Amino acid sequence: MPPPVITPSGDGYRTLGANNMFFVVLNDQWQSAHFCEEEALNEAAYLDFEYNAPEVNHGVQGNHEIKVLSFMEMMESPVEMVL
Repeated sequence: MPPPVITPSGDGYRTLGANNMFFVVLNDQWQSAHFCEEEALNEAAYLDFEYNAPEVNHGVQGNHEIKVLSFMEMMESPVEMVL
């Protein structure tokens, strides 16, 4: 058996970087995945502006739910992943 691979999180399991994945979710539907939390937050901010900003939506404040989930949060959530 090969020795365990030490991931950046230091958990010692073969996760292939999954512990460092962040998912952007819009209205409980998966939108994108990122290996950098900052990129995921930037994508979420862009979607929030695009879907919820009154400036873009003819003066109406949108009520779309946008979240950034870690890998573990994504696996435990009821998010629909459409490929």
